[in-house]
Amino acid sequence: MVASTACASSPAARTSTLAPASAIPGVITRSQDLIERDQLLGTGEVTMYDALRQVRGDLFRPRRAPGGTTAEELPAVYVNEFYQGAIDVLQGLTTDVVRDVQVVRSIDTSMRFGRAHPAGALLVRLQLR
Repeated sequence: MVASTACASSPAARTSTLAPASAIPGVITRSQDLIERDQLLGTGEVTMYDALRQVRGDLFRPRRAPGGTTAEELPAVYVNEFYQGAIDVLQGLTTDVVRDVQVVRSIDTSMRFGRAHPAGALLVRLQLR
């Protein structure tokens, strides 16, 4: 049996008290987490559903729900911070009214929205007119 001890001042023993940037509302941590208006319009598609399918097809592949269940999940959709439902709601939204889309990882959804979304969420922000 091998015992391991770490000195309190060693890096292994220290823990950070700062929240990760992804846990702070409005902070985008990776460039692929923000899909800009130009990218969406550049697809030539009319609906957000079809445009996102071209730009980020990985969002449409079901993910296994946590806990070993057999249910598979797709990202939830929020428009201007209001929950709209499943990713299918994007079929009724046109690309010309969208400012951008932020992709939020599943681990961050419960902190941000007070509810878990096993496949994450898409935060759609509309253009101001």
